[in-house]
Amino acid sequence: MKWCTFIGHKDCPVEIFDKLYYEIEKLILKENVRIFYVGTNGNFDKMIYQVLEKLESKYNITIYVVLAYLNMKKKNIYFNINKTIFPNTLEKTPLRYAINKRNEYMIKKSDYIICFVKNTFSNSYNYLQVAMKNNLEIINLGSYKSNES
Repeated sequence: MKWCTFIGHKDCPVEIFDKLYYEIEKLILKENVRIFYVGTNGNFDKMIYQVLEKLESKYNITIYVVLAYLNMKKKNIYFNINKTIFPNTLEKTPLRYAINKRNEYMIKKSDYIICFVKNTFSNSYNYLQVAMKNNLEIINLGSYKSNES
């Protein structure tokens, strides 16, 4: 069984919804990816969760919403709370580092990354670099192309 996580800018455009759906479904069907980690920060994560919920009704997949903080505001919750996990590594992590630690956790657990990275001056780009160093399979729906591509 293989795992996938997602990296993207908070301001991801809704126009990539269909492309996300296609790429995730392709991983399910062709690569036997069955476990998906998704964060909780911004439009990209929200869109990923919506796609995964649609695919969950068709395929036997597991969705883990990985929390960076335990005290989320109820108005921001768009996901099924029963699908959440809180990594042990975050229990003693200062709040200012929680998202970074959470993202590192998801990358380390994954075989595939689907990302939306347009530029080099963002945390999304930094996490894309971490995924590249870990030799993960990367599908980038953004405009950034590495020199290695």
